[in-house]
Amino acid sequence: LSGTDQIDIKYEVSAAPESGDIAEAVATSVSNDDFQSGVTSVIDLGGLTIEDAQVITLSPTSSPSGSPTSSPTRPIVCSIFTSAMFDAVAAPSPDSLYTHTGFCDAVDDWNTINPNDQIFMEGTDMDRKHELAAYFGNVLHESGNFVHPRESSMCGTFTTNAEDVYCQPSGYTGGDYANDAYCSSALTSITDPDGCACGTVQESTVESSYLDANSLYFGRGPIQLSHNYNYIDAGTALGVNLCTSPDLVATDGAIAWKTSFWFWMTSGTTTPHSSIINNQDFGGTVNAINGGLECPSNGSHDSSVVSRL
Repeated sequence: LSGTDQIDIKYEVSAAPESGDIAEAVATSVSNDDFQSGVTSVIDLGGLTIEDAQVITLSPTSSPSGSPTSSPTRPIVCSIFTSAMFDAVAAPSPDSLYTHTGFCDAVDDWNTINPNDQIFMEGTDMDRKHELAAYFGNVLHESGNFVHPRESSMCGTFTTNAEDVYCQPSGYTGGDYANDAYCSSALTSITDPDGCACGTVQESTVESSYLDANSLYFGRGPIQLSHNYNYIDAGTALGVNLCTSPDLVATDGAIAWKTSFWFWMTSGTTTPHSSIINNQDFGGTVNAINGGLECPSNGSHDSSVVSRL
């Protein structure tokens, strides 16, 4: 390397140093002599030891081919809402869909892909804390403290065959399943507004008295994404076909978390994100998520409002 070449390195550390330490240490302690292309090294940056440092690219501006630049927001968000906090609010045995690592990975992915619409990054540090508290207050309620990947009344009773899931909605005993509350059958992929094609669901020919989970658009994931019109729009935003495979929201943690981010950032006349950041209004987040039943509560949902708080 010449004296003017720049390099990019990738490293992991177990604890973050004080602000500015890395930049100062790199400026004063790392020289071209520390690196040779394609080899690893151990570098001492002012008391912070980075092992197995490796040259990724010799270009001053480019990243490795095919590798997106990672969002710098992950350590900010996940140092505010830590794994210890996650474990404290989750049920003792949460569903494997919900993990702190999965949440942080999804934050990283979302904010990398949406640099102008990043989640949990707007405003002051206190604003971020408020938004994280509001978000987790809502998704903990929706998911039963991260126990339920699927809506209990629609798929609390289920069976599997190979990798396919079959649901038995409350009161369903077999035959055609009509009048699904989560199906707006007039909405299709080409209407405006649009929706996943849906209608009467036939009883499974594989599992008697059950319905194919991928034919239903009930609540799934952290925020219990529901309705055929939300599945099509969330899928479009994430680049995945949730019309044909809506149960991915209950089986793929990355998709599950990011559908909740999509809803939080985009849904409603006033989004949950805007309600907190612009209006300091927790009630506005509830209204965007389940306002038809809880704003105001009709009595049977009083406990739901308390649970979110």
